[in-house]
Amino acid sequence: MHQCLAIPDIQRLICEILRTELSLRGRSGPLFTLALTCRAFTEPALDNLYYELESLWPLIKCLPHDAWTVTAPTGLSILDRGTISLRRALSSADAATIQKYSQRVRVIEIDSEGHRVDEGVFHALGFFFPEYLLPNLKRLWFYDSPSRPPIFQYIRLFICPGLTSLRINLQGLDAQTGSLVNSLPSLITPSALRDFHLLFSLRKKAFGHAHLHCISSCIGTWHNLRNLRLTVADYDAILQASRLPHLHRLMVANLDKQHYIDQQEIELIPKPFPALRCLTINISLDKGTRLLPLLRGCKLQELKIAQRGPTDNSSLSDFLAGVGKYLKPDSLQTLWINAPINPPRRSLVRSNGCTLPTIFKAPIKTSWPNLRTLCIAAHDGLACEGTNLSSLLPFASGLPRLRRLKMDLNAWCPLDRVELFDMYRRSRDFGVCNSPLKYLDVRWSKISHKEFVAAFLSEAFPNLLHIRSLYLGTDDGDERRNHRRWQTVGQVLLPLLRMTKRKEQRRLTHRDDAMDVEGDEEMEEDKDGADRLAPFWSGRIVDDDEDVSSDGNHTDEDGSDFSTDEESDYGE
Repeated sequence: MHQCLAIPDIQRLICEILRTELSLRGRSGPLFTLALTCRAFTEPALDNLYYELESLWPLIKCLPHDAWTVTAPTGLSILDRGTISLRRALSSADAATIQKYSQRVRVIEIDSEGHRVDEGVFHALGFFFPEYLLPNLKRLWFYDSPSRPPIFQYIRLFICPGLTSLRINLQGLDAQTGSLVNSLPSLITPSALRDFHLLFSLRKKAFGHAHLHCISSCIGTWHNLRNLRLTVADYDAILQASRLPHLHRLMVANLDKQHYIDQQEIELIPKPFPALRCLTINISLDKGTRLLPLLRGCKLQELKIAQRGPTDNSSLSDFLAGVGKYLKPDSLQTLWINAPINPPRRSLVRSNGCTLPTIFKAPIKTSWPNLRTLCIAAHDGLACEGTNLSSLLPFASGLPRLRRLKMDLNAWCPLDRVELFDMYRRSRDFGVCNSPLKYLDVRWSKISHKEFVAAFLSEAFPNLLHIRSLYLGTDDGDERRNHRRWQTVGQVLLPLLRMTKRKEQRRLTHRDDAMDVEGDEEMEEDKDGADRLAPFWSGRIVDDDEDVSSDGNHTDEDGSDFSTDEESDYGE
């Protein structure tokens, strides 16, 4: 028999398929039954039963019932499932039982918040397993909850040389946890680790800047890292990460503000981030601009930057210019900027009437020809007045593949409406038409004259399907009113305009087949498709103080006439 069709391999594959399917449903009963009832499937079924554990409890519960006990949850947390502890001392037979099953474990989560383990259990296991409790472990998630006593000193039981994924959540960065981080390169094989997440809970303890060097010292050791996520890091850690040849994803939540990268050091790195595809970093736009030379030449697909404090217009302009200068334009697909722009700019680019698209179409299209997702918005909870509707024109003309747009808009400005109306009246269009855009997220944007806004969006983005507006259910009347108006635009007015366009196109397509005098007069009156938008662009616009749907019926005070299901916002 061919070795690919050997019976043990078939049994193993059957159990692996069962484990994969049952793990999605949170069930393990069939595998357990298979291990008990069929001798041929006992070993492969046990291997898959203990392949992935959510806690250390299953290993302890393999012991006789007189060896362990579980205390009731305290009720302080909804995640609390109680605490497991030992009733008696462990024997050599108990250790042999644990070893029988521990060598089957490949993935485990150690959580001090949910399935808690008494410290005495860790001590007892350390006596019998001084090196590795789980010798074949591949993925470890170790969560040291800040609301519980620290357990990070017991992580040595679970770290083995063959780890490929390591995620550690610690209560803070101090001398003890820094020593733990420094010891990791000597415990894990340099070529084995692929994913490394080092997270700290900075709410309970403030991290010390003196201990940040331990993070950068260990990053360069694992030269096969693919994913790297850090709660806090210094610039030296960024430089070390830029030299990793296989790093695909880098996430940094807090960057040290006391030190800066020397531009000469950046130039000394011949090819920084050769394999980076996604970068997420929490930093000001000014400092982010200084970091952009580190991304020169890399094929970055996603760039996400967040700033907690407000920034100004010049910082945003310099950052966008740097993105177009240093990043490869053909590869960038997602640009995400979370930063409140104060004071609000009149537009993301300077607008001068109808010359706006022609001036800025070329540089934007050259910088981001394949951009599919663009976000320029403030953090949740931060005030941002937003940019005017005219700021969408250069993106509509310069980003031919843009599919998702998230932006703080100001659809309230009367001067902007006058400028757009004059532009439309002169040319009967805006000179732009972005067909790929289907999803628009306006967050808490202000809006007035919703018919005007709907007509503008239908011309600039004819295939726009979903508009998402945020409303947290507060008592703010303006926020609720703006949310209801955006719903009217996305769920009522835009579908009506699309339906009207389709009917008009069908009439124009079949005009040669049905030609009569009355038809000729109708075609002559409606030969210009823009005439149907006259009520929206003229002064005869319904006052927004009186929320009226397009069919003339008044809506309820809470806007109940319009669906509020969030599932339709982004249905892709």
